Amino acid sequence: LKELDGALGKEFLRIHKGYLLNMKFLSHVERWPSGGYSLKLNDTARSELQVSRRFAATFKETAGLP
Repeated sequence: LKELDGALGKEFLRIHKGYLLNMKFLSHVERWPSGGYSLKLNDTARSELQVSRRFAATFKETAGLP
C-alpha cells in the first residue's frame, strides 16, 4: 500500500494500515471520542471504514474537518 499511496494521486488517502480511501466515495464522517473516525462510503455496498488514530490527523487535515 505504501507504493500505491504515492502513485495514485491526491484523491486517494491512506486511512489505515490496510486501507486506501478514494475521497470521491466519501459520504459521511463520524468522529469517535478515541480520536478515530468512522466513514460511510457512497458505493453500491454502502461500505463503512475506520480511520485509525495513526492516520486521523492526516485525514482530518485533508478532509478539511475542524
